[in-house]
Amino acid sequence: MRHFEEVVKAQTSGGLIILFVKALLRHWWALMSCAGLTSVGIWMTCTQKNRQGILWTSLALAAIFLLIATYKAWAGEHELWTDERQKVAALTTRPSVSIAVHGTYAHVADDNDLIVILPDVSIANQSHGLRVAITADLWMLSEGGAQRWCPPEDRPVVAWEQSQHSFRNRALTLPVNLEPRSADRGYLAFSHRLPRGTRRPPWTDEHQNWHYRIEFKDIHTDALICQEEVTGAN
Repeated sequence: MRHFEEVVKAQTSGGLIILFVKALLRHWWALMSCAGLTSVGIWMTCTQKNRQGILWTSLALAAIFLLIATYKAWAGEHELWTDERQKVAALTTRPSVSIAVHGTYAHVADDNDLIVILPDVSIANQSHGLRVAITADLWMLSEGGAQRWCPPEDRPVVAWEQSQHSFRNRALTLPVNLEPRSADRGYLAFSHRLPRGTRRPPWTDEHQNWHYRIEFKDIHTDALICQEEVTGAN
């Protein structure tokens, strides 16, 4: 991107020719500094060529090197342009999303109902020209390998928002729709109801800790953006 910025700066100030001449001279000097001219000079001296022949041969070789340097300057610029184009295409054809989950997972419990709170979640759409819609799934895990889906809450959890442990963030509504180069931040809440008669210990470890896996996906492609396994205290 640094090269791209230099080109843009040169273009606005009319310095594209200067950039080309600099690249041309750099390649030409490297070619002229090689052993080619020296070898020709030694060969012509050994074959007793006159000075005029040496001069014209050197000029011809310098002209050939100039043509090669011109091609090298064009090829180098073309390679950089292709690389920059691929970077721009990656930003404009594939979504780029950054997700960060901060804070300690919290619980708001009511009999068999358990509301799991992700207190501080930030989602940023770093794409250029692409809208994204992000959804999230929370899975409760057992040591035996079983898992249970926790559906997201479709309304704010007032008990959490009024809690002294709340970050005073607003509730994020899934899916989170973001315009290009935009971000959103808030808390996510998930709930589940354990089947009646189900004891809690099978879903917790020996320390009575709960285990979860949070998954964030692109709702349009169902592509997994990131996932994280976490442990929350009972």
